[in-house]
Amino acid sequence: MKKETISAIYEDDIQGVFEKLGLWDELNNGKIKCAVCGDIITFDNFSAMKKIDNMIKMICDKGTCFMEFNK
Repeated sequence: MKKETISAIYEDDIQGVFEKLGLWDELNNGKIKCAVCGDIITFDNFSAMKKIDNMIKMICDKGTCFMEFNK
């Protein structure tokens, strides 16, 4: 059986998480793109993140991006 870790970030904690990762300025300056569709990630459309090959990847809130990201 494959075990998975599911973590959640409350909306009120998003800024702190991005600051801790050193990505808050990049988020505010439109420098982070969705790993699936390439749209710019904003505070309002951020959906999920995970570490892939030692890099933090993020996706927007489109359902299709979420499905692809979690394959």
